Amino acid sequence: MKFKKPFHTFDATMKYSSMAFRKRQHQYLGLPGKYCRRYPTEVVLRNMEMGRMDELYSVGKSDESTGELIEHMLINLEDESEDVVEKTLRKFAKYKTFGSFIYSLPMYTAVTCRKDYSNFPKEYEITKTDIIRPHYIYFPDDELWEKYENLINKVKHNIELTDNEALDIAFIPKYISDKYSEQITEALAHVFSNAKIADREMKRDIAVILMVMILNNIPSKEKQKKLLEEINMRKYKSDMEELVYNVYGEELEKKDQEIEEQNQKLTEKNAELTEKDAELSEKDAKLTEKDAELSEKDAKLTEKDAELTEYQKGIEQLNALDDLNTPQAQKIITSLLLLQK
Repeated sequence: MKFKKPFHTFDATMKYSSMAFRKRQHQYLGLPGKYCRRYPTEVVLRNMEMGRMDELYSVGKSDESTGELIEHMLINLEDESEDVVEKTLRKFAKYKTFGSFIYSLPMYTAVTCRKDYSNFPKEYEITKTDIIRPHYIYFPDDELWEKYENLINKVKHNIELTDNEALDIAFIPKYISDKYSEQITEALAHVFSNAKIADREMKRDIAVILMVMILNNIPSKEKQKKLLEEINMRKYKSDMEELVYNVYGEELEKKDQEIEEQNQKLTEKNAELTEKDAELSEKDAKLTEKDAELSEKDAKLTEKDAELTEYQKGIEQLNALDDLNTPQAQKIITSLLLLQK
């Protein structure tokens, strides 16, 4: 069975983990509040510009009297594998403005990074009183190696993993630097089947993300195939199709828009060509009519030429006669008079 790497690997895994892990991912990333529910991620701005957040959900606090969980804030969770720049924050600011307006809740922006965020912009001013200050989440390599060693030790001694330790299998190869990504992904693939994870659905979802990390971090196709067989991906085929075969992100929306614009231009061109065809057809009809007129004139001229030839012959015959009072001469004269009519 062949597996295909998603178009936007890290965006895709973020979307999948947000759907699959929800509360667990929220806790793993150490974000504030108690997880409530997911919200639609598509954004339509005032200028009709389209956008899509990686993840949007609400968090709340428990009511002291009833214990009910009451929503009090939205969290926009973005995943960035490259540098965050002012343009990136400008995009997040648009998401914040949209979400706060539509859902009447304040929005907290969190950004997971694969690079040290020390030099990333710390804030972006929407207005004087509305400033976005993203919460950057970054896992240094040494921290990820500690998580890995703890994980390997527990698997080796057949100790059941906590939720966060189980999620380490999915997130360590995702956030580790490129320098170690192949090494650590292969090692985690080797131990995955023996990892003791109580929640079977959780183990399946971790397998899906680990599969994508194998496709992304392991360059050898042959090694990819062996590792996928080792983590028994056939078992999870139906559950991973959405992640593997669907394409996410703004890039494709732009492509769709470009295709739509091209189709519109083609439609306009087709209309122009149809109009040109009609004009040419009209001209062809007129030319055909002219050709018919010319053919008719040519026929008449041919007929006249024939008559002139007969007349010429008659004149020549009369000139050859000595006496014009003979019956033969009268016959020729009569035929010439008939030709003149």
